[in-house]
Amino acid sequence: MFAADSDPRAARVQIEVWRRMGPEGRSRAAAELSEALMRTIRDQIRGARPEWTPRQVTLALIARLHGAELAARANGGVPVPEP
Repeated sequence: MFAADSDPRAARVQIEVWRRMGPEGRSRAAAELSEALMRTIRDQIRGARPEWTPRQVTLALIARLHGAELAARANGGVPVPEP
């Protein structure tokens, strides 16, 4: 669960924090991390392809997260170029 170089004391503290958060808190934290990851990927794509439309950025995000085949299906069967 933790990197081999994590301090065991820090790992114990983190586990305790997660326990105190409860299932709802952990779910909310996971959703927030997921949203942050998607924003970061979108920003990377926009940086590489500033001329792309929001739809093209979204399709590239789908390709990165879920694979080129699914992105192409979402794009009417047309392959999505890589940024």
